[in-house]
Amino acid sequence: SGSCEPSVTVRDEAGKVITAWAPPPTLTAAERLIQGRGLSVPLLCSAAGQHTIELCFEAKELSEPGVYTMRVGAAVPDFEVWMSPVAINISRYGSQLVQLYVRRVHGYAEPISVTAAFPPLGVISAGGAVAAGADRCWVTLWSDGHRFPRTAFYQELVAEAKINGMMQKRVVQPIMLMDDHAGRGGRQAVAFERSPARVNYYNSGVLIDWETKAPLVLSAGKAREILLAAKLFTGDLVDDYDYIVIAPDKGVSIKNKLASKAADSLRLELVLTADAPFKAGDEADLIIGIMKKTKGASSLVAATQALRFVCQ
Repeated sequence: SGSCEPSVTVRDEAGKVITAWAPPPTLTAAERLIQGRGLSVPLLCSAAGQHTIELCFEAKELSEPGVYTMRVGAAVPDFEVWMSPVAINISRYGSQLVQLYVRRVHGYAEPISVTAAFPPLGVISAGGAVAAGADRCWVTLWSDGHRFPRTAFYQELVAEAKINGMMQKRVVQPIMLMDDHAGRGGRQAVAFERSPARVNYYNSGVLIDWETKAPLVLSAGKAREILLAAKLFTGDLVDDYDYIVIAPDKGVSIKNKLASKAADSLRLELVLTADAPFKAGDEADLIIGIMKKTKGASSLVAATQALRFVCQ
């Protein structure tokens, strides 16, 4: 119980360290929570004899005695996927980003896909493609704006990947990340074992108006224009808001933002940057965020669906 950071040391009969594991100091609150659950340490014993396993828990906040189990056996590749936030505020005309965290066990490195499990009409998941060996990515839940439920509902995300050639599914477990107000700094993470995310309805939102099935094509030498439909936002979409590329992390830049004929939409010109980590034919997901300009720092108010693009 509480926040513990386990470390493991294995010694041979002579007391020599065979292997050791400790959580890296740079882990986020979510990563620290995931790494500490079902900790798995690979060990290859080159000689017979007695070995000693030392478990050390550095308790940051321990309110009562903790309980743990230990299994020693053959290494079995596996994976778990976690998500944040728990409450997803999705609009009729837009979406919300969901951060995915992956725990890979015993060297498991296959690609993983995450989708919404049996969503209601009008709700679609996009993105959720965890690359081979990667430990995080984004998925978005978004609405087509017409058939979206008008009441809060619960929605599970399911991760799917191959283990030893067989397709396996895992329910994505929600994590709540909370600001730490107890003076320790950073953020605290709380896990919810089986409670799926609660999706709340609201009116305003933004989406990329892209109805064709063909992917968006982006290149370094030529700007490509997309149309953003931003419904029920106050103020001028060009003058009162900023727009950022949330995904990919780098490689795509917004060259210009331009007014459109309709008051509830605007045009953005996109280009691949010189440091883009893509080659011709590569595909990735594009997510645009809209930020409200304020006297202080701008704040993210909505995000588009994940739109697939191909590099030229």
